[in-house]
Amino acid sequence: MNQRKTPVIPGLQECMGYLQKGDIDAFERAARLLAQRHPQAAKAQQLLGVAALMRGRLQEAVDQLQRAARLDQTDATIWDNLGVALQRAGHHDAAVECYQSSVRLDPNVPAVWCNAAANFGEMGDYVLARNCAARALNLDPKIVEGHLNLGNALRLLGDYEPAVRALLRAIDLDPDCAPAHMGVARAMHQFRTGSELAVKHALRALEIDPAYPDAKFAYAEVCNLALEKVDALRALGPVLERGGIQPGQSLLWSLLMDPRETPESLFAQKRAFAERYEPLFVASRVPHANDRALRRKLRVGFLSGDLRRHPIADHVLPLWQGINRRKLSVHAYSTSPLSKQDATTAMLRGLADAWVDANDMADDALAQRIRDDGIDILVDLAGHTAHNRVAVLMRKPAPIQMHWIGYPSSTGLSVVDYLIVDPVLAPPGADAYCSEKLIRLPTYNNQAPMPDAPDVNALPARSNGYITFGSTARADKINPEVIALWSRVLQRVPAARLIVADVGLAEVRKRFNAVFEANGVAADRIQYRPRGTEAQYLALHGEIDINLDTFPFNGGTTVTHGLFMGVPTVTLRGPFMTQCMAASRLHAAGLDDWIAGDADAFVDLAVRKAAAVEELAELRAHLRARFEAAPLRQIDAFATSFEKGLRRAWQGWCEQVPPAAIDVA
Repeated sequence: MNQRKTPVIPGLQECMGYLQKGDIDAFERAARLLAQRHPQAAKAQQLLGVAALMRGRLQEAVDQLQRAARLDQTDATIWDNLGVALQRAGHHDAAVECYQSSVRLDPNVPAVWCNAAANFGEMGDYVLARNCAARALNLDPKIVEGHLNLGNALRLLGDYEPAVRALLRAIDLDPDCAPAHMGVARAMHQFRTGSELAVKHALRALEIDPAYPDAKFAYAEVCNLALEKVDALRALGPVLERGGIQPGQSLLWSLLMDPRETPESLFAQKRAFAERYEPLFVASRVPHANDRALRRKLRVGFLSGDLRRHPIADHVLPLWQGINRRKLSVHAYSTSPLSKQDATTAMLRGLADAWVDANDMADDALAQRIRDDGIDILVDLAGHTAHNRVAVLMRKPAPIQMHWIGYPSSTGLSVVDYLIVDPVLAPPGADAYCSEKLIRLPTYNNQAPMPDAPDVNALPARSNGYITFGSTARADKINPEVIALWSRVLQRVPAARLIVADVGLAEVRKRFNAVFEANGVAADRIQYRPRGTEAQYLALHGEIDINLDTFPFNGGTTVTHGLFMGVPTVTLRGPFMTQCMAASRLHAAGLDDWIAGDADAFVDLAVRKAAAVEELAELRAHLRARFEAAPLRQIDAFATSFEKGLRRAWQGWCEQVPPAAIDVA
């Protein structure tokens, strides 16, 4: 510690007394008087800056605290206060420097480490956020903010069980800590444990502080209420922007499920996110020295937090199996916790030419590792989904960066050069709503084998005497407009039943039933089933004749699984990539006649297919074989087209021309 003694300033203790009593008006008046009487006293200028900070006048606070820091660069508290002001104003990099200055002068103040942790969390660097929170707790195991910041960082790193423990400890220390209740609710929801308890914690956060910015969002999130999530996030306004990368990404994910969006408005919000955060990392980008030889073997990196038992791995596994290793080498950067690695991880690790467990690597360190590894093309598999490292992408560690499969839409990021799609997912005109240039493959996805899946059974309608429609989609894809459209189908097929999976919460079932009944469908025609284990989920298809799709976020993996289990999906194709996902899979399986172009056509199509029971039974009996012969399962062909797309992107970089659309289809 290297601080000089603060000079005695008449009236200083009186001013501090007002602050301690919570009399902000008197504190600000006294601080302003002190600053006027003692313009060269750093402490007086600091207190006036703190008063402005407490009032929310952020630019004034920054200016005043910078003045104090110039007067006394050895006061750790000034640097801490300045860091908080800069952080709240959204100047996260500058805040980092201030917190570093503060802890250099006095490393033993836990509150400063907590502030630094919160700042890194807002920057999206959850590793450094976790490390700073742990440092705070080493100094004071009972500091609530330390457990809160640690829990949230661990949650965002995907390490959910210790995240819940840390957040519950924060609640033990302060039962009225609304952010901790909110964090527990979100962690339990994401970890899929204690769903009803998660709702209780979200409601408790709202009870403690109805105005708390994130509480309504947390409640909507744990209940899988997509539109309410969007409304809660939008209601945050400037608070959302100041919250850093993660809240902005939550909005970009939730918007994909909002039927109120248009392609123009959705793209505009993605670009606004990119324009807000990409400039923060411009200084981290340097020219790439990769060898521009056109035909050489390329080093291709895959950045993902889902290299484990996960739908993303179902697409990655066959690709890596089919890649020609004479042309490409595979370098994996796994950002999920080691605790989540499993047999699928081991299989993928065995297919990779190089593997880096990057969960514990800070964003700048991971970006430097990718650069040091000489990666030519970095394929991101997360986008704005969980375990993403968008702050790594913003540092542009590879000369060419692409996105594939994880976030089924444009990322909006200018640092991502290409988006891998197919002609059905991204028909002509889709390019206008993409920041990336599109690489159109014959099909943008493939599917790993499912050796443990049960056999396809006979059509349930034959024994039941009625059609059973189904939905195995995530609950947050089911909005009131979806239920209204499904209700039209059920009204036209009055004997039919509907099975809805993955809706475990009583509150959500109650809401859904109310919407069905408002649309003329009795609640007793709807059966809610738990998704259960993977085996139980696949077996559930044995009770379903026809799946009904969601919109504007179609089914993807669930549609593929349905095809494998003999259950086709009626889908409504629309203007978004997310609303073409099912059509892409159905087209690849030769089932274009299951794709509707508007809502009326969707209803007519579902009714017509339900009436043709014998045709449906015949299709079910042969659909798995048809699926196995489809492009979705042609591993070598998919890998070859993938390689061609990458090679043509590489050619453009070698010739030093800007990225352009590539058609391999």
